[in-house]
Amino acid sequence: MRMTVAYYRSSLEQQENSVPMQKDNAKLYAQKHGMTLQDHYDDEGKSARKKSEIERPAMHRLRQDIRSNLIGTIIVYKRDRLARRASEYMEFYRLCRKFDVKIIFTSGKEYPVFYSPFGEFIELIYAGIIEREAEVIVERLRETQITNFVNKKTVGNLPYGLVAIEGKQDKPEIHFQSDEVKEEIKGIYSDFLQWSTTRGEQKFSAFVQLQNERHPRRERLESEEEEIEYDEGGAKEPNARWTDTNLRGLLTNSLYMGKHRKTWEDQMYEVDRPECAIISPEAWEATNQAMKPFLAVQHETKKREFVLEGLIVCEFCKHPLVGRTSWRKQEPMDGYYCPTKTCPVRISATKCEEKIDEEVVGFLSILLKENGDALYREVMAEERRRIKAEMEKLQHQRTILQTRLKKDVSQYMQTRVSMPEIFQTKTNLDNLHHTMHRLEAELRSLHAFPLGTKRRNIRIQDLKIELKQGSAVRRRELLADLLLEVRVSKNTIEALVFRHPFQKVVSHVSS
Repeated sequence: MRMTVAYYRSSLEQQENSVPMQKDNAKLYAQKHGMTLQDHYDDEGKSARKKSEIERPAMHRLRQDIRSNLIGTIIVYKRDRLARRASEYMEFYRLCRKFDVKIIFTSGKEYPVFYSPFGEFIELIYAGIIEREAEVIVERLRETQITNFVNKKTVGNLPYGLVAIEGKQDKPEIHFQSDEVKEEIKGIYSDFLQWSTTRGEQKFSAFVQLQNERHPRRERLESEEEEIEYDEGGAKEPNARWTDTNLRGLLTNSLYMGKHRKTWEDQMYEVDRPECAIISPEAWEATNQAMKPFLAVQHETKKREFVLEGLIVCEFCKHPLVGRTSWRKQEPMDGYYCPTKTCPVRISATKCEEKIDEEVVGFLSILLKENGDALYREVMAEERRRIKAEMEKLQHQRTILQTRLKKDVSQYMQTRVSMPEIFQTKTNLDNLHHTMHRLEAELRSLHAFPLGTKRRNIRIQDLKIELKQGSAVRRRELLADLLLEVRVSKNTIEALVFRHPFQKVVSHVSS
């Protein structure tokens, strides 16, 4: 007996369609219709626009359970709770259609889901609508943020030494924490301009070390007994030291010269804040000119593709791991991290991917050695069936087009059909012939494929090359074809679960 479940999602706690409201609606609907909710999938605080399916743990688990044929009915508030991207929504719809999962909406404004060609057409329209709605929400939010910033109603995160206090007409005022902090910031700017002219081959980390010796981050007294330090936003930060990141932020922040700048969608907005001006425009420009060599390192770094996303999961909490690049001493550190804040699971991306590539090649070698001929015959037979079925369909279409062409020519002779219609039919017929020739070539290539050990060696060699040199998209496709899941504990690969053509799965525990 398949389960009846409910799915909930909200982007923000204060969002109108909150998770508690969605839960109440689902429970009321279930009670009213004599249904029992056997499981709940809760993605509270997860944006469907910003986060993909694998970054929403509940949705990822729901999809896995659907594929395992455990779900019979899903109760959800509205379509936009399931996805905000049209492509993701249609992928979910087709998955539910494949496993005959009934989708019930508790909102009275939603059109019901039907699994039919017309139903899919309707869902395509709704998919476009929910994606556009998400874009409109973002646009309105951005416009509100810009308006509030330009009118000085919001200040956002402030750099080191500055704090916001309540002002007149709901406009916060910005002040320095103390005169000592002002002098400290001036000293750092002065030190940097002097250091940058004499640094030679020294890296920015040398300047960071120098500042921790000369200007340790100032401690402020909250009370006579308690001594604390502040970070860039004025918040408590015990035992704080200057780091590469916060010194870069301090030296490039225009607020210290009285210009508060923020960027939305590559468009910069500027507000005058003369009360914050402690660095002259000339000194600030000179500082930022000297900072360019250190900023270029980060801008030129190529973004890494994490090919195991969607396959690699946490052994403890079963959540999919997320690929992320962090920086340590100006060096990028790529890894897969568990999104659960309290979970310590993380693993180096490079070491993990190299180990998995090695295991995948070994698995395929054994698979082809033991089952290669049977697998080859099955795949080739399936391909031949597919091509022949497609060619039969094209043959039927060709007969129809040839008949239509003869009819059009005959009617043209009697001036009943225009010449463009005949040309269109002829073009369609030519395109169909081209497709048939391509399929015939594919069929011939299947017969020319090498046999036995030679074929096996070619396949293994191709896989090694693809895994090492192929694009991220191609590598991800190959790994998804051979792997069902990669289970990881803290810094260790616990198990690889392979896909097997003649068995359900084969689990391989990695050493």
